[in-house]
Amino acid sequence: MKDRTLMMAAMSHDLRIPLTRLRLRIEMAEGLEDQQKMLDELDTLADDQVIERLTSVKGFGRWTAEMFLMFRLHRPDVLPVDDLGIVKAVQKVYGLRKRPRANRILKMGEAWRPYRSEASWYLWQTLRADFSPTAGDNRLRSR
Repeated sequence: MKDRTLMMAAMSHDLRIPLTRLRLRIEMAEGLEDQQKMLDELDTLADDQVIERLTSVKGFGRWTAEMFLMFRLHRPDVLPVDDLGIVKAVQKVYGLRKRPRANRILKMGEAWRPYRSEASWYLWQTLRADFSPTAGDNRLRSR
């Protein structure tokens, strides 16, 4: 165990990676075979079960699991309410003074079922464009 710790400390210094991050990467690599089996099974599980499985892996949180559901498993009904982009986009699109809390976004998102992943994508796009609730009206009037 001492040799392994010394080796990790040396690698951490040489690679300029914090020791804790290096340790996490090594642990993840060591469990790769088991994780590959788990990943193969994820496609058959319900969204909540996928989130539960992924968050049981050290270093994976709910946000990562939701992104995995949306972009790897292509699940159509995921609403990542803790994603800062979604929070800011909902605030912007709905003209809210304060950032909405997760429970409020969930309530709003009920109207987007069963396509909340697609709704999320559109919300993210509003952050890239000059969008405000009245911007569309102004563009239409100027033509």
